[in-house]
Amino acid sequence: MSVVKFKGHTKGASGKNVDYIMRDSACESVSFHNLDELRGDTDFDSKVNARSYAYNREDEEKGRTHYRVILSFDGKETSEKAQEMAAEFLKENFPDARGIVAIHQDTDNTHAHIWLDARQLDDKKIHSPKDHINQLSSSWQQQYDREYGTERAQEFAEKREEMRQWREDKHNGIDRPRPERAEMNSEQWRDKEAKDLGIEKNDETRIDSNQRPFEVRDSAAQAIESALAGSVSNLTAAERQLDRTGAGIEREAGQLDGAKSGVAEQAGRVDEATTYLDETVNRELEELRDIVEEVVERDNELEEMERTERDGMEY
Repeated sequence: MSVVKFKGHTKGASGKNVDYIMRDSACESVSFHNLDELRGDTDFDSKVNARSYAYNREDEEKGRTHYRVILSFDGKETSEKAQEMAAEFLKENFPDARGIVAIHQDTDNTHAHIWLDARQLDDKKIHSPKDHINQLSSSWQQQYDREYGTERAQEFAEKREEMRQWREDKHNGIDRPRPERAEMNSEQWRDKEAKDLGIEKNDETRIDSNQRPFEVRDSAAQAIESALAGSVSNLTAAERQLDRTGAGIEREAGQLDGAKSGVAEQAGRVDEATTYLDETVNRELEELRDIVEEVVERDNELEEMERTERDGMEY
C-alpha cells in the first residue's frame, strides 16, 4: 500500500527540515513546484538555493511556516519517475502552493519528501481541513492505482504479505522456502504487461512510459493487430529465441544443481541474515530520524517560548 504523510510545522523548523531532506546521504534528486527560480545549474546549486529560501521564509513568516509531506512507494522506483508522480500530486492537490521536492533512495522503499511553504502564490495561507490527510491519502492512492494498475498493486500487496509471513515463521523456527520478492518499478510493470500479452518489446511495439493503464491496453491491442497482419517470420524468430532461452535456462539450472549443497545453504543463510539486518536497521533508522525531527521541533518551540517570555519580562 502506498503511503502519504502530512504535517504542519511552526517557526523554527523550516530551514532544518530542508537541511534534513537535502542531506547528501539520502537525497538523490531535487525539483521544485512553483519555485522555478530556485533551480540551479546543478543539484548542488539547487540544494543551496532551497536551503536559503527555507531559512529566509522562516525569518519572514509568523506562526506556521511550512508543511511537510512524504509520499512513499511500494518498493523501489526510479528517481525520475518518483519526481514525475510527486509533481502530478502537487499539481492536483496544491496547485497554488510553493514546494521543494527531494527524492530519497536510502531505504527499501523509494519516497519523496516535500517541503511546502505555508503561504501560497496568492499570499494566502494553505487551508488544511480536519480530514485533509484522508483526502491526500485517497488522492495519492488513486494516482498510484492509475499508474500501476489496481491488479498489480494487489499483486504487490499479496507478495509483501507472503514475505512478512515468511519472516514471522522463520523467527518462530519454521523453515520453509523464501517467497519471491515483489520489487517492480513502473517500467518493469509495463515490460511485464507486454510480456503477458505476448508482445516483443522493440521500437515498433514499445509502450510509452507516460501512458496510463487503459492507454497501455489500447496500445497493446493495436500492437497485436499489427503483429497478426505482419510477416509470419517474426513469430518463427520469436519461437526460436524462446527455444534458445529455454536451453540456456536448462544449462544454468544444471550448473546450479552441480554446486555443492553446503555452500548454497550457507550462502542462503547469509543472504537471509543480511536482508533481515538491512531491513531492521533501515526501519530503526527511519524511526530514529522521526524522533530526532520531533526533538528538534520541540526544542525550537521551547526556545521560542523562552524567548517570548524573556521579551515579556523586559517590557
